[in-house]
Amino acid sequence: MLLGRSLPLNVQALICSYLPRRAQTALWRAARPSAGLFVSTTVSLSSTTPLFADPVPTSTTLRLAEEARIASHSVFEDDDPEYENVPLSRLDNPPVPRSPDDSLLSLLRAGQWGEAATLLHELRDVSHQSIPPRYDFATFALAAERDIAAHTTDRTWLEWWKLAPCVTDRTHDEVINLRGADMRMATQAERIVKRILEAPDLAVEAGAADASIDWQLLEDFAAVLSQQGHARTVAAHILPTFACYGSPAAFERIFRTALASVADLKDRYTPEGAYLYYEPALGASVKERWDEMVEQHPADPAGRQAQVSLMRHWWAGRCERELKELIYARSRAVTTFLRLGKLDAAVDLVLALPDVQRISPSTRIDVAKPSYLELLGTLAQYGWFETFEQVYQSFLDGGRRLIRIDNPGPAMRWPFYVRSSRYKTGQPLYSAREAFTSFRYQTTVTSIEEGPMATQEQALSMGSDSPVEEAEDSVGNQRSETILRLVEEDRFEESAAAVAQYVLLDTSLPSANALATWIDYARSLAANSREAADVLAAVEEQACGRLLQRTFWYNAEMLSSLRAERYYEVLRLYLQAFDVTALPRAARYAIWSRVQHRIYSHWRTRSRLVPQAYTVAVLMQALVGFIEKEAAGSSRAFVEDAGQLIEAIYIGLKDPNQISMVAPKRATATATSDLDAPVPLVPHNPYTFIPFLLYRWHKELPPLCVLAILSDMQKLGIRPEAPHYSIVLNSFAKLGDSPSVERPNTARRGSADLLYLLSVFDPETFPLEPSVVQAASPAVVSFARTVPPPATPLPVHTYTGIIAGLRLRSERATIVKVVKQLAERRMEDVQQWAREDERFREELRSLKGAIEPVEKRW
Repeated sequence: MLLGRSLPLNVQALICSYLPRRAQTALWRAARPSAGLFVSTTVSLSSTTPLFADPVPTSTTLRLAEEARIASHSVFEDDDPEYENVPLSRLDNPPVPRSPDDSLLSLLRAGQWGEAATLLHELRDVSHQSIPPRYDFATFALAAERDIAAHTTDRTWLEWWKLAPCVTDRTHDEVINLRGADMRMATQAERIVKRILEAPDLAVEAGAADASIDWQLLEDFAAVLSQQGHARTVAAHILPTFACYGSPAAFERIFRTALASVADLKDRYTPEGAYLYYEPALGASVKERWDEMVEQHPADPAGRQAQVSLMRHWWAGRCERELKELIYARSRAVTTFLRLGKLDAAVDLVLALPDVQRISPSTRIDVAKPSYLELLGTLAQYGWFETFEQVYQSFLDGGRRLIRIDNPGPAMRWPFYVRSSRYKTGQPLYSAREAFTSFRYQTTVTSIEEGPMATQEQALSMGSDSPVEEAEDSVGNQRSETILRLVEEDRFEESAAAVAQYVLLDTSLPSANALATWIDYARSLAANSREAADVLAAVEEQACGRLLQRTFWYNAEMLSSLRAERYYEVLRLYLQAFDVTALPRAARYAIWSRVQHRIYSHWRTRSRLVPQAYTVAVLMQALVGFIEKEAAGSSRAFVEDAGQLIEAIYIGLKDPNQISMVAPKRATATATSDLDAPVPLVPHNPYTFIPFLLYRWHKELPPLCVLAILSDMQKLGIRPEAPHYSIVLNSFAKLGDSPSVERPNTARRGSADLLYLLSVFDPETFPLEPSVVQAASPAVVSFARTVPPPATPLPVHTYTGIIAGLRLRSERATIVKVVKQLAERRMEDVQQWAREDERFREELRSLKGAIEPVEKRW
């Protein structure tokens, strides 16, 4: 560069304009002795950024040279297209040696993915060269979306991600803000995790035969993220997925790897690098002190030391947040395993706490208080005293104890509070036997609120099929029949006396369906009779005066309003009586934004009930109906927003960590004699998913979207009922076969998928044949394997909807095939349907003699 000073000034200015400019801070400018040009020692024509420290010409000669260069728009005297397609790096004279990371990044920036992968193999595997880590490799790993979205076996993107630096590594000079680069890399990791989880759905839409989450890939990616210092991303986005759908053993491996990584990297961080020369993004007061210090001591190294202190403070806070996120993920996993019926996995997470504590001795690793309470209550419910004793001892060793609750409101859910062992109280330290007895008694009392005939009332009130007869509580069944008979005979005084008597009882309560029928009857009389209104108010006050009957009464009131399509009233009743925070975030937002109240503290301060699964099922019916009613007749954008809200509510309901309710099988699990075979604590009633099935069906979404809900129910341990199968089959009958790669199906033709699903859901009527399997789309076959067949034969409403949907698509041959198969296998049922069901009879008449041989047999 010294030889270049003999060149004319205009040539010197032209060369300097192509040199890279180094960034400067206020501290550097204050310490600079005089203004001038800063010339880098690295010369490369590949940079087009001017080098001037202050972009002001220092002389007239430089200004004229700059104007001449801008006017010519060219380095050469004449434009020559010879070098237009040649990279600037090849024009370096003399050639500048490139580092391995620069060579790889140049190929990636040019979009030459194959050449970059080959060069990576030669550098790392053949010549064993060290490749300096760069944050740009994470960006290009995210850009390799096709490797993830297509769900292929190519994992090249993971190799690029491994080349990204750890947060404690010495950063490249291009990194001017370590915190910004670290945050950007975490965001990129979250997007990749999201795409891995969405890959099966994309593969199914593309017609893949078998698609599932690549758990091994997700675990490998979690290990890489932990080594790079992104344990918080692992805890927030990967561990919950493994807790819900993956293996408990894999969850424990990932958790221990992430925890060990945080403990290992905690003391390895050293604030250094180019980012120290840049001002931090601080608050107004801190930034004022920073600027004042720079002005008073321009050449004092205290400014750099202050920045080092700030970076150390940032690092300490970052490590603390990662540890808190990991501990929270473990507590959520305990709750998730409990609600999904994986009781052994939840117990193992708690009993393994001493071993986990040795990984990070300086940090206390424990489970949250609500998770401990739910685990102890569940173990007491199943009668597992030995396991309860082990968990309770681990609970005491963690420095905690149980305090009995005296307030009857909170005591409805759990009999104890969790406090520190140093908590001052007059209560004694309860033994394992005393705690076990208290939890078991409280669970038995709580299960009374659900009442008998749960399956019957759900099917009768929310489904179109006949309920399944059960004889679990003959006294409760008789009382329900008594109420319905008195209402039918218009005997109000006697029915009111019966309801008042039954509501006072702690056992053998009538069904919510029968009580809702009586409430409708009483309200119709109360509109014209003051005496009937007083009786209804007295019975309601009597029912709501006791905590054990309040849930039962509000369930019936909500069901009564739901029948009359008074959706707002259902939401108001839920907000008045039940805990809104037990619902997912999207559901809470939907309720609070639609039920406005001036005194919000009124809802927050009163004692709110823990909702039952049946309560949430009724609420979802009303909430989805209310949102659809609002969107009817509105603009297209409003309809799309309503659809996104409904889908967000459904996604939240699938997450066991976002819900908190009394499971519908508590009473069954408590009363069972075989305590070694627990019933899964599914947090949902099967009819909770009915409104979402109907929404996707009414919106004519692809039939695979409707079938996917049944697959989600199976993952949660919930067995679908007859209405669920009916909606899925009606969707395939109305919309035709699902599209695939070989069969785009833009005109909604074909019924091969429908015939295959009939063979799976009703194999006695429609035997499964190899030709039917070959004709069905691979995606439908893949989904159908995850859905269990119905426990009972499909009812008349299912086949009525199938015939109607096929008739809309003019699939006459398929209709005849279905009806003939029904007549051969279920002739008695078809004859009964033709006599009793008018809609089924009308659908058969629309065929106009096409099934005449079948009609003669009726």
